[in-house]
Amino acid sequence: MTQPRLHLISFRTLILTVTLINSVMTSVFGQDPIEISTIEDLQKIGKDDTFPIDGHYVLTQNIDASTYSGFEPIAEDNEFSGVFDGRGHKVISLVVNEIHNGGGLFKKIGNTGIVRNLGLESCDMSGEYIGGLVGENHGSISRCYIQNSRINSNGFSAAGLVWANSGTVSDCYADCDVHGYDEIKGLVAEDHGGTIVNCYSVGLRSRSRDYEWNEDVPVYFEAKIWGRDSIVRTYNDSNTALEDMMHKSTFEAEGWNFEDIWTIDEGNWFPTLRFANNVSVLMHKHSVFRASNRILLQNNRSDLKVSIPEQLRNKDLCLSVYSLSGKIVLYESKMETSQLVSISTSRLAPGFYQLALTVGGENFIERFTIVR
Repeated sequence: MTQPRLHLISFRTLILTVTLINSVMTSVFGQDPIEISTIEDLQKIGKDDTFPIDGHYVLTQNIDASTYSGFEPIAEDNEFSGVFDGRGHKVISLVVNEIHNGGGLFKKIGNTGIVRNLGLESCDMSGEYIGGLVGENHGSISRCYIQNSRINSNGFSAAGLVWANSGTVSDCYADCDVHGYDEIKGLVAEDHGGTIVNCYSVGLRSRSRDYEWNEDVPVYFEAKIWGRDSIVRTYNDSNTALEDMMHKSTFEAEGWNFEDIWTIDEGNWFPTLRFANNVSVLMHKHSVFRASNRILLQNNRSDLKVSIPEQLRNKDLCLSVYSLSGKIVLYESKMETSQLVSISTSRLAPGFYQLALTVGGENFIERFTIVR
């Protein structure tokens, strides 16, 4: 019988090995990760000598960007070549206006750039060639999501997560509404030889090509699922998507990892990343998507509540709910004096809807979803 061999490593060798590993880690990531805890810190990346464009960054908490104005995409003048680890945290209510030639939270992620474990929620992006997370990705994006957000591009193409991808996007999802001129996609607008693995996108799309600017642009639903290396399912009907995409078996058949990466509230909503279970919007029998900075949609088992800002109370209110076909399914007009307006949704079928609210001469459009 062969005796097992006992391999002895000298203390000197162990020290040398640890030293070499530390040396390699230091050369790749620097001495210690740079901690980001505020929107101001986030804006310094690549603009301040102490926040280098090739640095190793970690997000230490959720960032509420609702009071910050004038945010410019990270790496606007060069490309991000470091590591940005959200550690399961999210950036909330970020507004990025007048994006030029591609951008989102990041403008460009370089070949060695890594962005992972990060969420974006209730964000508004507008400009040209937008991806909610990044304009151009040549590096690696993993375990990231954008949710309850709106992308509005006056450029040729736009997408919820990445505008142009030649790198890798894995285990990500984009749950947002996208408007643009022509190539309007949920996850990635333009494929430049990149790889997409185990991702999905869902939301409303609208494009203004072939329509005059004063015309109403049709809104349509779209959802897609990526498997190991390609799109495996496409949905253009919200009811079918709601039926299929709320079940683990749909995704497990494509090799998705529900042990370590994904989780799902079976039969109630789509998969979410395990670290994203604390998303801002409750995902239960009545799921409400998208809360703007000015009006807030709240969900209930039998009705939808709209929170009216104090400065707009005691004014004439007109509220309409549209199906995706453009048909008005609910309408209400009155003088509103309370903070919350309740709308009964008991008669609405499961699906995606748009709420149009005019109050005090101001217009708001929001999307919500009903699941039963």
